[in-house]
Amino acid sequence: MTITIDHLKVEYHNGGELLTILDIPFWHVKKGEQISISGPSGSGKSTLLHIIAGLLQPNKGSVQVCGQELTQLGEVKRDRFRAKSIGYIFQNFNLLQGFTALENVLLGMTFSAEKPHRQAAIDLLKEMGLDNRLKHYPSQMSIGEQQRVAIARALVKKPDIILADEPTGSLDPLHTGSVIVKLRQACEEQGCTLIIVSHEKEVVSAFEKQVCFLELNRAFAEKEGAA
Repeated sequence: MTITIDHLKVEYHNGGELLTILDIPFWHVKKGEQISISGPSGSGKSTLLHIIAGLLQPNKGSVQVCGQELTQLGEVKRDRFRAKSIGYIFQNFNLLQGFTALENVLLGMTFSAEKPHRQAAIDLLKEMGLDNRLKHYPSQMSIGEQQRVAIARALVKKPDIILADEPTGSLDPLHTGSVIVKLRQACEEQGCTLIIVSHEKEVVSAFEKQVCFLELNRAFAEKEGAA
């Protein structure tokens, strides 16, 4: 298994009330699987990705990713694990404004097992349709172009897992389909697992394995039932 989640809970106190954000009894993902997760805003989809990436720690439960029990790792070790094994495509891009598109992609390889490879980064940006934007800064690119740079940055280090949080949310329809195809092909070629969160039917339906988050996250299902 690439990912195994067991009795996961994420909770926080809101005044005197304990609120449960995630309550996932069990979920596993096999190596190389490609999965789309759909669900309404506020259901905890992004929180789950953050947990798998080691960006957040759960209050309870086990989170095993690529043989590592993340709940037993400190922050520094989780950071190292993420740099080596996880490619994360953030919804808000997280590009460094003082660096060009090419430099942002090369930075994605800085802390990974892969040594920075300039030509590999150039080739990937070209495949994303950004061959005329290599030396442009984020402020000089459209929102859709910035998103494609963020996708290239996650792919270039050849991680074990790609976690994509609404990766096509800022793309026009012309590029949405081609980017999803490229993302899936790259993951298949590299043998890496892909988990994508999206509200777009076109994106979700492109995957054979689809997960309804309302069924996976018992906390949100119970909240909806009580409403």
